[in-house]
Amino acid sequence: MRKEFSLTFILIWLNVHIFAQDPHFSQFFVNSLYLSPSYAGSTQGTRLITDIRDQWPGIPGSFFTTTLSLDHFIPTLNSGVGLLLMKDVAGQGHLGSMQVGVQYTYQFRAFKNYQIRPSIHFYRSNRTIDFNRLVFNDQLSLSGVTGGSVEVPPLKQVGYVDFSSSILIYSSVNWFGFTWDHMLEPNQSIVDAYSPIPTKYTFFGGYKFFLNGK
Repeated sequence: MRKEFSLTFILIWLNVHIFAQDPHFSQFFVNSLYLSPSYAGSTQGTRLITDIRDQWPGIPGSFFTTTLSLDHFIPTLNSGVGLLLMKDVAGQGHLGSMQVGVQYTYQFRAFKNYQIRPSIHFYRSNRTIDFNRLVFNDQLSLSGVTGGSVEVPPLKQVGYVDFSSSILIYSSVNWFGFTWDHMLEPNQSIVDAYSPIPTKYTFFGGYKFFLNGK
């Protein structure tokens, strides 16, 4: 039985395709507007959030990401608006991404104890790389790195626009939602090629457990 289970698990794993794309944060509910635009205005007030991620700082060329978000709830419109900024620098080549986006959320009651918050997020992104920091095999010799490379430098930067949408359903004790990101699958290549960003789907949720009836 154990062998059959192991074989089944391996076969399932071999058919799974994984695409690396967006930075991820360990405190994802703290960085709520990055998780889902449906959280824009969810505090029924004004909120400012900043988050910093420094992945693998002990090696050269770590992955450093910063986000800054601001959101506000408009009671007269039952709506929330948000602004999300993100800057990501990855590796020794300083592959950088800068993203600026605006979010809109509408809130309404659909069931007795549940609120629904559909949302949309429109953003603009720029990608850059420092070509001078890269080392190619034609620059290597027994004495180390010598001379320049015959490789053709890539574009200095590339820009694109994208959309995401989400929905959040919540009550006083539980919540669950879904985010559909990179709806346009834009081309992010900086070497004049075609490299679309794969669509990303995110499911999230939670439940409050009360201790001692409180």
